[in-house]
Amino acid sequence: MTAGGFAEMDTEATEGVFKELETTGATLETDWQRARQTISVGETGIGDDEIARAFRTHYDPAREAAFRSADNAPRMFTTLVTNGRAIAADYIAADARGAAAFRGLPPIQGPR
Repeated sequence: MTAGGFAEMDTEATEGVFKELETTGATLETDWQRARQTISVGETGIGDDEIARAFRTHYDPAREAAFRSADNAPRMFTTLVTNGRAIAADYIAADARGAAAFRGLPPIQGPR
């Protein structure tokens, strides 16, 4: 918002931000899948003896919660981009409707 209370959006600048967010989300997805695989491979070292089973009663629920959260993180970027682009499109359409409405008005002549 401007100081006068008007909403303004530089839609070219916002598209640049959306592209950056897309790239970040894609990078996060790739990096997380690699990390997830590395974690899973490392978990084989926990073993399956009595101590390992006792450990897993605490470890496994926390692991699943962390994996669910990390699995969803890249989708948050996709959602931000999708919603941001929809908002920018709405802004452009509203601006066009407003401009069209003014084109139909007679020119202002002198003080009123």
